[in-house]
Amino acid sequence: MAGTTFKKTVKENESPKVSYKQIIKLMREKPLICTSIIADNKKDFIELVKNAADGGADLAELRIDFLKDKAPQNITEIIFKSGLPLIITNRNKESRGTFPSGNESLRLALLYYSINAKPAFIDIEYVIEAKSRTEIIDAAHKNGVGVICSHHDFQSTPTSEKIIEKYEEVCETGADVAKLVYTPHSREEVVNILQAVETVVKLDKIPSTIFGMGDVGQNTRILSPVIGSCMTYCALNADSKSGLSQLSLKDTKELFDLLATKKGWKALRKEHKDVLSAAMEEYLSTYSYPYGMGQIIEQ
Repeated sequence: MAGTTFKKTVKENESPKVSYKQIIKLMREKPLICTSIIADNKKDFIELVKNAADGGADLAELRIDFLKDKAPQNITEIIFKSGLPLIITNRNKESRGTFPSGNESLRLALLYYSINAKPAFIDIEYVIEAKSRTEIIDAAHKNGVGVICSHHDFQSTPTSEKIIEKYEEVCETGADVAKLVYTPHSREEVVNILQAVETVVKLDKIPSTIFGMGDVGQNTRILSPVIGSCMTYCALNADSKSGLSQLSLKDTKELFDLLATKKGWKALRKEHKDVLSAAMEEYLSTYSYPYGMGQIIEQ
């Protein structure tokens, strides 16, 4: 199924009852679409998640740091009433979030508490102190909650070898999904990301989503899933202010559906070497997608 895979599987205004293991199983078959929802209150968040579900998203991301009311009960109600499985995130300013610096214990405590409401996943940064990270991962698994361990580089993109090394490190944490995000400044750095994706998929330790931020990295949000990344992140509407250059849900869904219809994800991924080569070409196609992506669609 394409999009809205887990939408409203039970009662109205109740979070779909689907385990993270079911979601991971599907991730291995095709890339899923996660829509990042930015809202500062429960009512708006729930409404925006409904819009995301109607637009074809498979998952939604709740950013605790954007909520005005961060009380555990409010977070619990949001998780319970969400119409899509949620990834719970609480970013501090060092990670380009809004949670105040200097109160790391409270930031992690809110993330820890959210586990009790049983979202699909929590997202914990690789950079945090190892003991705290392990405690949260263990607590999540004991409660049937999946863990995404994330690493963000907001300045640069290393070699593909360094990206692969980071993936290996994340695998050692016990997390279920690795999320590695970089900031490429050239086509060569885009290729570094895609080459890393290709290798990581072959290693097949845990599912991963590896892509680039910013205008130069925008196309990797589609190309990486074509090669084998387990999901992509997008915005409800085209994102031009955050610097992340997220594609809109509409564009992402339409392109994913078109790719799946033309070839099917299994067949498409078998041809990923052609995609990797195409990504090295000039960026010349409609909708700012690389020339190689246009070739894939036309075939």
